[in-house]
Amino acid sequence: MLFEDPKFPPLLTPLAVSPPVAAFEHACRLAASQEIGAGDIVWSRANDRAEIALVLEPEIALGPSLQMAPLAMVALADCLGAMMPPKTAITLRWPDTIAINGGAAGRLRLASSTAALDEMPDWLAIGILLRLELPVGGGEPGERPEQTTVHAEGVGELTRSLVLQSYAAHVLAWLDVWSHEGFEPVRSRWTALAENGATIDDSAGLVAQSSSMAATTALNDAIDLLAWRREQVA
Repeated sequence: MLFEDPKFPPLLTPLAVSPPVAAFEHACRLAASQEIGAGDIVWSRANDRAEIALVLEPEIALGPSLQMAPLAMVALADCLGAMMPPKTAITLRWPDTIAINGGAAGRLRLASSTAALDEMPDWLAIGILLRLELPVGGGEPGERPEQTTVHAEGVGELTRSLVLQSYAAHVLAWLDVWSHEGFEPVRSRWTALAENGATIDDSAGLVAQSSSMAATTALNDAIDLLAWRREQVA
């Protein structure tokens, strides 16, 4: 089945790829070779999922730049909230999972030119992959109750183009909030959607509270920001 290409906001420059090329890995390769840069997006024409990667060129160190990770998750959650049936539970699971009614339906992807938190990265790639339906040969719905898809949760008419163009608009809206109001509105929204009362610090690290202290797990310890280099070599 053929679908129309998504209509992206004019601030973004799209580049489409077709399976088996993965949008996120392709975006990393192109960003590393300086073929694409800030405001460029790579999206996949795969129909069973919504897959997109946004490239940014932060003017701040990597540590605070990681605030873009929860921002991207919040943008996808808000996108889904506007498209899914009323009372659908959209939740966020640190560090990278988006859940629908308790089942994992999507994930955040994150990569950078550097893993040093005090360095300013040449580029930062933020990807989202959301399963719309099970791939061919992927089993039957309900076989893995910890996972789900958008169509399994009652929105079979949603296409990847509808999701991608809505997500892109939500990302730009949240980037505007972040640029004018800072990270606190993003953190507040992420916390409101987070499972088990999770909270995050200014570098998107998970903060675990106890009766006597707070311990933080850094986001760059949970997500390998340089995995794209090994994938490129392979």
